[in-house]
Amino acid sequence: MKRYLMAILMISLYACSNAPEEQQKEVVVSEVEAVVESATALEFGGMSGKVVLIGEKITLLDKKLQPIGDISNLNGKVVDLIAVSDSLLQPTKDLCAAFWYVEIKTGNQKGIVDGRQAYQILESKKAASFGTANDEVAFFRTESFGMGQFYDGDMIDCSMNQPIVLKAKDYYGLVELVPNEYSKKASWGTDYPYWELKNDAGGYDEVTNLERDGDLIKLTIQRGFQEGKNSSELVLKWADNKYTATYLTFGAVK
Repeated sequence: MKRYLMAILMISLYACSNAPEEQQKEVVVSEVEAVVESATALEFGGMSGKVVLIGEKITLLDKKLQPIGDISNLNGKVVDLIAVSDSLLQPTKDLCAAFWYVEIKTGNQKGIVDGRQAYQILESKKAASFGTANDEVAFFRTESFGMGQFYDGDMIDCSMNQPIVLKAKDYYGLVELVPNEYSKKASWGTDYPYWELKNDAGGYDEVTNLERDGDLIKLTIQRGFQEGKNSSELVLKWADNKYTATYLTFGAVK
């Protein structure tokens, strides 16, 4: 399925490339009203998989984008992904506010949500795993259906969160981040509530070592920057039917 943009607002960007002959590229983006009264212009293409919903207020919409329910109780929960709108909608002049609508299903509930609140679990991009087939613990990267760093090969460089989904024998979900001075550095100075492995213009995180000690999982994380890298230590703890992450260190860049 190809996601496309309807032309109204023209923004010029330089593509990130080492090739000297690379020319300046243009990204064409639609500017639409904040409130969409009809979904007749929207088409949805089928897409299977899982998304995790994140948002204090999550509204379920019908095919006409009218509210049909409050599903804020599903914040942090994994649901089925059914379809994604072909059109990218931009509710304000800020390109980074653009998003796709996403159709989801969970139990007997089915409807459409704002794609900025839906993070696709990238099963093909397993960040790390350990254990046997019957006792594996795996970490998966996620990506929201809002505007991110790139669109169709062009660099947009919008700020984005990248929460990790942990999958174990009896658990499949987000990891709450315990705030401290190191977690704030790892999250680029923000107080994001979930553990992330960064993959953006600022740096790229990679789990380089994993050790298990009872209910604790000790990780070493290396972050590569444009110049240099650092190493951090983090502990995952299982308690009260959920995982939490605590940064023990956030190393200096070398």
